[in-house]
This record gives sequence, structure tokens and C-alpha cells, in this order.
Amino acid sequence: MYGINTYRSRRVDTASPAQVVLLLLLEAARQMELAAQCIDGEKGDAPSHLHAARNILTELQAALDPTGPAAELVGRLGPLYTWAQAELAAGGWRRDAPRIRAVGRAIAPLIEAWSIVRSTGLA
Repeated sequence: MYGINTYRSRRVDTASPAQVVLLLLLEAARQMELAAQCIDGEKGDAPSHLHAARNILTELQAALDPTGPAAELVGRLGPLYTWAQAELAAGGWRRDAPRIRAVGRAIAPLIEAWSIVRSTGLA
């Protein structure tokens, strides 16, 4: 496990801002799916996975700059992140795996978009 954590740490340390956003979104989606699997299987620690996903979304939301050049995009991402966090909280409280997976599907286009940005070097 130490090797994996070291690799992940170095990967983030050397990543561009677009790569960091992509890595965070991918990890949030992974945590959501793990939480849903815990709920489906009635075992595992769904709350910790949901907490991790919500923390990532909180950090992404906190990093938004409404005065920057992408103010219109920020105006759309902020409410999306707020909605996603609320849905994850409700999905966890109700142990509703489909609701949690719906949030993962909602952020999938962001993952795709940031993947394109990263691969084309637009940011």
C-alpha cells in the first residue's frame, strides 16, 4: 500500500491543474461507486466513502473563482456541486445506492470534459 500511496502523491504533485481536477473527479466517482456497492452488499463502510466523495466536491467547489475568465462555467458548476453533495448526503442517510450512482452519472460529463482538456492541453 505504501508504494501506491507514494505513486498517487507524486502523480498529484507533478500534475497540471487540469490533471488535478480530473484526478479529483475520478476519485469522487470511485468513492461514490464504492459507497453504493457497500449499500448494495449491506457490508463495508458506505459513510466513509460518501464522506470522501463529499469532501472532494467541497474542495472543487471552494476552488471555483466566480471572478475569473470562466465565470459562466463557475456559475453552473457551483450549483451542481451543491446538488451533488446534498444528494450524496440523502443517499447515504436513506441507504439509496441508485441515488448515489445517479450523482456519479451526473458528474461523468465533467470527467469526460476534463479528460479532453487534459489530453489536448487546453488548460
